[in-house]
This record gives sequence, structure tokens and C-alpha cells, in this order.
Amino acid sequence: MAIRDEIRDPLHQQLDNANAQNLLYEHRITRLENRSQYLANGDRRKRVHHLCNMGGAIQSLSPQADALPKPLFYEFMEEVFALADVQRLLDDFSSRAAKPEDL
Repeated sequence: MAIRDEIRDPLHQQLDNANAQNLLYEHRITRLENRSQYLANGDRRKRVHHLCNMGGAIQSLSPQADALPKPLFYEFMEEVFALADVQRLLDDFSSRAAKPEDL
């Protein structure tokens, strides 16, 4: 019987070590999933903040546009951005934004 105990004890030790290692890996997976979710939420928050700023700019520049119901506002914005002059201005400002500022 002593021989069985000599064989069983190291196997139990290996099993305990494997279980402990498994817990460490599960904890690491949980941490990485939480980190991924945190980063995804951060991107979403930045986007929402940006959209709110853009909407706030429209609201402050045109109270009439802000008073429109949502479907009419979208139709209005589509027509505004379809204008050739607006497209030209948007292209000009986009190219200005792409160039580094002269200091």
C-alpha cells in the first residue's frame, strides 16, 4: 500500500498544480475580456462625445434647424450637403484639416 501512496501523492500534487494553473489562466482570460470591453466602451464614449459636440454646434448656429422634427432635420441636412457650394467648402476644409498647421 505504501507504493500506491508514493505514486498517488505526486499525482495529486500534479493535479493540484494543474488546477491552480487553470485558475490563473481563467483569471487572465477574464482580465483580458474586461480590458477589451473597456477599450471598446472608450471608443464608443469618444464617438458619442464627438457626435454631441457636432450636434451642439449645429444647434448653436441654427436654432431653426434644432426645432425641426427628426425626419425633417435629416431631409434638411441631406439637401444642405448635396449643394455644390457646401461640397466645395467641405472639401476645402477637409484638405485644410489634413495639412499640418504652420507654427
